[in-house]
Amino acid sequence: MIESEILSLIAVGMAAIFGLQGALSLSAKYNMGSTRGSHSSCLKIIFSKEAFFANIPIAYFTIIFYTLILVQLMQTFFHEEIQVLWIHYEIYLALLITFYYAFVMFFKLGVICFGCLRIYLANILMASAITANYFF
Repeated sequence: MIESEILSLIAVGMAAIFGLQGALSLSAKYNMGSTRGSHSSCLKIIFSKEAFFANIPIAYFTIIFYTLILVQLMQTFFHEEIQVLWIHYEIYLALLITFYYAFVMFFKLGVICFGCLRIYLANILMASAITANYFF
């Protein structure tokens, strides 16, 4: 069964890289001061009050999250024993947060941001890879 666990961790790493690219893109859009006057759907979400936690953009937290996942995966691969319990908790917590922000995006703000959808997809893929490890 160790092979399926390694394959699921590789899938988590690939999904984390995919999500990290999306988070970096949203952070770059936030940091570009000249785009505040634009009316794109992603900018409506980025500058909404729901996109901040303690006056820090959520996109920054997602960068930290994906970097943390990738660092933990690298540490896992360089040690003989595989300790992935914290990675499981972090991914499932991120999945709950994903559902909350998807609800806010679709129903409260009424817009669709493809950068946000990319992050949501990455979180769903990571949770699916971790969950699939238990079934296969």
